[in-house]
Amino acid sequence: MKTIIIFGAQGRLGFTVTKHFASAGFNVVAVSRSGHVEGLAASIEHRQADALNEQDVIRAAKGADFIFNGLNPLYTDWRTQALPMAENIMKAAAIEKAVHLFPGNVYGYGAAMPAVLNDQTPMHPTTEKGIIRLQMETLFRRYAENGAVRTRIIRAGDFFGGEKTGSWFDLIVVAKLHKNILQYPGDPKINHAWAYLPDLADAFVSLVHQDTKLGAFDCFTFEGHTLTGHQLHGALERITQRSLTQKTVPWPVLRLGGIVIKMWAEIAKMSYLWFTPHRLDGTRLSKIIGNKKQTPLPLALAQSLKDLGYQDLLRKQTAD
Repeated sequence: MKTIIIFGAQGRLGFTVTKHFASAGFNVVAVSRSGHVEGLAASIEHRQADALNEQDVIRAAKGADFIFNGLNPLYTDWRTQALPMAENIMKAAAIEKAVHLFPGNVYGYGAAMPAVLNDQTPMHPTTEKGIIRLQMETLFRRYAENGAVRTRIIRAGDFFGGEKTGSWFDLIVVAKLHKNILQYPGDPKINHAWAYLPDLADAFVSLVHQDTKLGAFDCFTFEGHTLTGHQLHGALERITQRSLTQKTVPWPVLRLGGIVIKMWAEIAKMSYLWFTPHRLDGTRLSKIIGNKKQTPLPLALAQSLKDLGYQDLLRKQTAD
């Protein structure tokens, strides 16, 4: 039985990935700052580590065949924490000779990114966070080229679904659904890439099963669901059977408030993602793991609302 160690198991993606690897029969170790993550199966081992402490990370990675790097500092801490955490993970993976799994995003493509993105699309970051992500992936590639650590990246769009919170979907888009308001942060006429977390977690599990077919460094793009704001609006109206008023995010207010509130400033810097059309091409990933269908959008959205505790929004549909 292969052992996978999940760093960031308390986080939104890490928690979902932990559950999916356990269900797939792996020996799973959940690593968190506290040393215990509620809501996981009794079979899952828990370990404590401060991801900024190299020795903590090395100790927590003991026995790993695979390491899932789900570490994600607060937006305001990326500048000081993202690269040191990545370096600690790579040092631990090198000691254990473990394969490194990493969830990529689209930040590195920059504000001029093309409408369709794949693993061959060049990186031209235009924000500090995009630059940091590119530096992280350059670090991973260097370890791979030196024969120290093999890395597999699956790059995805904005998250929705899963049992944890902390994404645009739950914090903004559906936060006022009980008031019949949908808040959409960008241009509702253009494509935006989304990733339903259970599907993304399944993709990582499937990729690990094909690991012997992969090279030292492989990056894939995860197709997920590509939706305009109008399409998302319509889908949410259908599953809730409510007429939803669409409102936007007050970006000028966030930028102005960012002078005082650092988090607002960091969020505002990434606003281009909502005004630049993009979708992810999953062709190459499908060739490796098989043509796995995404969870149909109505089911994915309904389950996402249930996971957020919004069951009452779906009762009318269920009763009908």
